[in-house]
Amino acid sequence: MIRIIILTLAFSLATVISVASEPLKVLALGNSFSQDAIEQYLHELAQADGKELIIGNMYIGGCSLERHYNNMLNNTADYAYRKIGLDGVKHETVNMTIDNALIDEQWNYISLQQVSGLSGDYNTYNPYLPALIAYIRAKLPSVKLILHQTWAYSMNSTHSDFKRYDNSQIKMYHSIIEATTKAFNENAMDLLVPCGTAIQNARTTFIGDYMNRDGYHLNVIYGRYTAACTWYEALFKTNVVGNTYSPEGMNESLKLATQTSAHEAVKNPYTVTDLSFIQNSVNSHKYFINIKGKGKRNGSSWDDAMSFDDFYADVNRFDDGDQFFFTGGVYKPNQITEITKGYTFVGGFSPELTGMDTTLPIYPSSTPTIFSGDKNNNEIADNGDAVAILNFSTSTEDGSMLKAVTLHGLEFTCAYDATDGENHGALWLKHCGFVNIKDCRFYGNVGKGKLGGMAITSQYSHLVATNCQFFDNEAKSRGAALRFSSNDKNRGVGIINRCAIYNNKVEDGVGSAILVQHGKALYVVNSTITGNSTKTQSGAIYSNGSGTYSNKVIVIGSTISGNQGGPQIQIAANADLSIANSIVVGDKFPAFTLASVKNFLSGGFNLTSDTTQEWIFSDDADEQNDFSKIYGNVQINENYLLVPQITEGKYNMETLGDAVSTWNIPVDITVDQTGTVRTNKSLPGAYASVLTSGIKQVNRNMSINKVQYGIDGVRIGGIHHGISIINGKKIINR
Repeated sequence: MIRIIILTLAFSLATVISVASEPLKVLALGNSFSQDAIEQYLHELAQADGKELIIGNMYIGGCSLERHYNNMLNNTADYAYRKIGLDGVKHETVNMTIDNALIDEQWNYISLQQVSGLSGDYNTYNPYLPALIAYIRAKLPSVKLILHQTWAYSMNSTHSDFKRYDNSQIKMYHSIIEATTKAFNENAMDLLVPCGTAIQNARTTFIGDYMNRDGYHLNVIYGRYTAACTWYEALFKTNVVGNTYSPEGMNESLKLATQTSAHEAVKNPYTVTDLSFIQNSVNSHKYFINIKGKGKRNGSSWDDAMSFDDFYADVNRFDDGDQFFFTGGVYKPNQITEITKGYTFVGGFSPELTGMDTTLPIYPSSTPTIFSGDKNNNEIADNGDAVAILNFSTSTEDGSMLKAVTLHGLEFTCAYDATDGENHGALWLKHCGFVNIKDCRFYGNVGKGKLGGMAITSQYSHLVATNCQFFDNEAKSRGAALRFSSNDKNRGVGIINRCAIYNNKVEDGVGSAILVQHGKALYVVNSTITGNSTKTQSGAIYSNGSGTYSNKVIVIGSTISGNQGGPQIQIAANADLSIANSIVVGDKFPAFTLASVKNFLSGGFNLTSDTTQEWIFSDDADEQNDFSKIYGNVQINENYLLVPQITEGKYNMETLGDAVSTWNIPVDITVDQTGTVRTNKSLPGAYASVLTSGIKQVNRNMSINKVQYGIDGVRIGGIHHGISIINGKKIINR
């Protein structure tokens, strides 16, 4: 008896081992979204964990359930059958039929999905999904059926089906959740793979809305990796967080963000998990650089801080994602070195710090970190100075978080370029997928050549600037402060948020503040652009227009007023402008000059002197709305604001939100330039405070007519002068 039991146990154990060692076999009836999810990285994730996997994908681009169903009925040989074997090598067979694919392997799982544009419309699943399921189960009774939950498009997607969801990512996501929940439950399917929720989870991390490469397909590295991680955990019931495999180029922050997004999606497939705590600093190295640093130091702390010369001599020797902390002082690079890594530079720290204290200073810092091109040491930009100060070129896709560059709390001055050709600017960006600058200042940079962009020249790059100031920069021809240039319709984005661009000058060209020279889009949000000037009657914001290139200009919650020499906004041809809740007025020049308008869209609540465009009921468009009427003789104050002399606005967040929901604004529009929350009837433009009745006629010598208040402060003023108290600072407006 004992022998029989032992033999039985041995046989059972051998059977278990045999079953466990069998590779898992998965077939998808899909399209490019299944290609994104399972053809890259899924095999490697399984292999890294000692699991064997055979993957098949029946691919037709843009294939819907209806087309799969018709192909099934007619045995149509339309598919490219991509098969990844145990060795990880992909082979493709063309002109494949569903029937032949079903019998090619003893599949454990077969996956079905709706085409992306219809994925949130449950009515389009029927009768095709039930019929496909019935057909497959009749052929393969033991196979388990997967429903692949696909993802919502990026907020700025131009996919033609995005309008089904009012061009709203969150509406599309919730529609997908509703449709896939019904489809999964009503058809008694076996496994849901929630890639849609995984992608939405990842968008709550530092990655943000940069999970796609074209607005709907996934980024080919971390986007596809997120989907593959979701499939891996759903198939093998194994926590993907900690899996040792990740694609080349992904740092530890991206790995944690993507793996965690997938894991939380499998746990909670119908609910977004907030992962905003995951930032782009996981396992990155920290280095400390002191203006007083000397000799060869390793930079591991303020006490052992390296010198700038030592750091910059071989600046590309560090790793992508590394962070560098700079004490205050003037740093002068001795040459223009192309930085190819995705670094974070943070400035403004006291030179007296010890240890590893990286508590951020209050910006502008009392000990500013200044990157200067002043090689001849005369404190002005002129001959002999550097033509550019810092140059980043990461060779990454538009919007890609791989090799993301972050600059925080830095100042740039005294770049000087007198060459006849293209100027480069103090900060020169080339082919950078994502650059984030925050609390930075650019001033006193001068260009005498054909092209400007003397504060920043952004070429083929994606730039987000937050709470930055650009002032007293000069260019001979184009773009005194910022120049966005891209001869590629899929690249070139500028996002200006809570910034001030003032007192810049173009000698005889266009774009006294900003030049948009081809590319995808310029967003100006919660920002002030004033006091910029040109002699050639061209716009403070100048765009070449949207002919071959998109060149969209989107303005919301901004003040673009009081710029001299030409219109406030000028678009040369095929003008494509959307504007809401903004003040755009001049004195002697028009608010807008728009040539051969391709698209003009008002989201309402604008105050402007222009009457030539199609404004809506909540706009105040009147030729009498000139700068003097709205601002009197007010100049930009120490908080980089123009404070208008008007009593209240028509602002309503709900109405505005509805109006601009399809604009896909990539930053928060519910606050103003100071970060103050906008409330109903707050003012249009960059400064949102509300005016209400206040103290009146105190005595014959003093009259306070209005009290203007916001979350951050109080303003007491009359029609043409007054006192503002914002964030504890007193500002006198005369």
